[in-house]
Amino acid sequence: YTVPYTLSLHDALPILRLAEGSSVLIRARGRRLGRAVERLDILVSDGASNILHAMQPEDGGGVFELVNLSETTRYTVRNRNDASLTYTVTVVPKPRLERLTFTVTPPAYTRRPPRQEPPTARQVRALAGATLRIEPGLPASMDAAFFRDGQPAAATDGRLETTLDRSCRLALDVTEADGLTHAAAWFCEVEAVADEPPAVRFVNTEMNQQVGLGQEVPVQVAARDDCGVRNLVLYTRINGEDVPLKSYDYGESREE
Repeated sequence: YTVPYTLSLHDALPILRLAEGSSVLIRARGRRLGRAVERLDILVSDGASNILHAMQPEDGGGVFELVNLSETTRYTVRNRNDASLTYTVTVVPKPRLERLTFTVTPPAYTRRPPRQEPPTARQVRALAGATLRIEPGLPASMDAAFFRDGQPAAATDGRLETTLDRSCRLALDVTEADGLTHAAAWFCEVEAVADEPPAVRFVNTEMNQQVGLGQEVPVQVAARDDCGVRNLVLYTRINGEDVPLKSYDYGESREE
């Protein structure tokens, strides 16, 4: 039995395997009674719904793009009551990278300890000059490729270590054993925060006071710095020279 209709799919495979988030462009041509058909439709099924789309006319055929695929999808190209074979696009989920570690080490002068960011963090703020270290924790069957602002970043022993000199986007591609690559399986926008100078203010209710010789004058000050305050020294000026008056040692850094 032969129907008076033939359909050819360019470069189509019965089963196509793609990474989650990929897109695929489908081109098809059909002929009926020796003439190109004027309209082609495509029936797309993702397991939850079946939707019939009109294909965009192109050079005697039709074109349609499946975009940002998240589920295995099947499609059939149709013209009236005639249909092509059913083709399958198998969607492979992105690796979840639950063992990935993202360590931010502040500049040494801050004397602050490293901190761990969760693998799901997509926006991170860090002091300019901090060291960023990403260890993907992938199984041996997978390979990692690192990128900084879209450019390849050199890795050592499967991990990336870089200095935050400006805000940037870090990303990680993962390639499986069969060569399938998951682009941006992990990514994070890192904002470089400038180190602000310390601020000191007097908190006395009265700044200008007249006192007698030998009287005590209470002085209250507050110091603040984004990296913490370890020591505060008050000076007084005597005969044009700055003379240390009082020193406060806070031990461990604190903001105020």
